[in-house]
Order: sequence, then C-alpha cells, then structure tokens
Amino acid sequence: MMLPAKLVELVRHTYSRCMGPPVDVRSIARQAGIDVLEGPFVDSELCGLLHWIHNTPVIIVNSRHSWQRQRFTIAHELYHFMVDMPSPQAALMLKKGSPQGRERHADRFAAQLLMDADLVCGLHQRDMPFGAMCATMGVSKQAMNIRLDELRREGRL
Repeated sequence: MMLPAKLVELVRHTYSRCMGPPVDVRSIARQAGIDVLEGPFVDSELCGLLHWIHNTPVIIVNSRHSWQRQRFTIAHELYHFMVDMPSPQAALMLKKGSPQGRERHADRFAAQLLMDADLVCGLHQRDMPFGAMCATMGVSKQAMNIRLDELRREGRL
C-alpha cells in the first residue's frame, strides 16, 4: 500500500497546475478521469463515496455539507480511487486490509494534499489569523486544527 505522503508527492507532481492554494481537487479528479457529482444524502453523516458506474469512476459528495467539507471528501475519495479502487474489478475484490486503516490513510492523504505542511507552517509563522489560514487553504476549522496538531507533534511548529 502506498503511504499517503508519497501519493501526495506524486499527485502534486502530476497535477502541479491544480495545487493552489486552495488545491483544486475537482480539477484533479476530472483530470484523473473521475466524474464528481453532488447530491443531498438522506444520511447527513455520510460525506461521500466512490463508485464505478458503467466503467467510469464517480465521486458523489453530499451537497448538504459545506464547500470545505466537500473538498476534503473529494480528496479522501481520490485516495480510495488511486489506491483501493483503480478499476471496477478492484472495487469488487476490495477485501484486503482493515477498513479503518484505509480510512485513516485516506484522511491523512486528504489533509496533506489540501494543507501542504510547508505552506501551513509558513502561514503560521507569519502569524496569519486562523480563519484566514482556513480560507486560504479552503478547509474547515476542524480540519485545520487537526493538521496544526499533527504538525506540532512532528515538531514542525
């Protein structure tokens, strides 16, 4: 299994024109051949999913969620496409590894893709207000808090 950080590096190199800030995850998905659709989910807790429809990968996001949450969900599902379900056949055979492990990796990938460590650290060191950092990166306050905590644990802040 490819580690999230390595995959982020590959995506940044491959889709360099989409790296923002904020990262244009919808363009990355489209360039990867994935359709992105929005719709109101009955279950408001469900953020999104990756599904294969007529041999086309489709990410469906909950339109009831904020723009920032939808972006994180698209990045999360992009990881699943690239690692877990790059084909309809892989989607059918997806039984390897723990689902919790796959979900954690997908969340880490999304956070690292949307909130580049060097950029976040630079904004933080320049004392950019927290809300402005969130707006610049196009992420929720919750996502930014988690990323800042992670960078502190790594000794980067």
